Amino acid sequence: MTLSALLVCVDDAPAQVLGGVLEELSIRVESCPDFARAAIRLAQERFDVVIVDGESNKDVIALLRDTRASRLNDATLAVAVVAGQESIREMFSLGVNFVLYKPVAYDRALSSLRAARWVGWPPVKILYLSPIDIFC
Repeated sequence: MTLSALLVCVDDAPAQVLGGVLEELSIRVESCPDFARAAIRLAQERFDVVIVDGESNKDVIALLRDTRASRLNDATLAVAVVAGQESIREMFSLGVNFVLYKPVAYDRALSSLRAARWVGWPPVKILYLSPIDIFC
């Protein structure tokens, strides 16, 4: 099963770095520089990870809110790329799993997304078995 990522990034430099990291982790990448089109894609298809980098935190927060409200991507790993500390608390309250700070460095992004595998991404289904008493 191939993992998939939606990379919503308005700047080319972070998009190239993050795209390279995702490819190294064998994750299929769909790049989307437009927030309106990203919202449409999130409503159409399930993604394993969504990475959002915008010029304003307002756009990032709106897209994250839409992502968490959708049935397809409510449990998707969400990564926000931010320039500072101003809206971090609100982003975490919307369900952001990781935050990357600008400028995005290849090594930091790679280690963060590798660490995501240890915190339950991709989601693992747990099978509960009930004991059965067999009497002869």
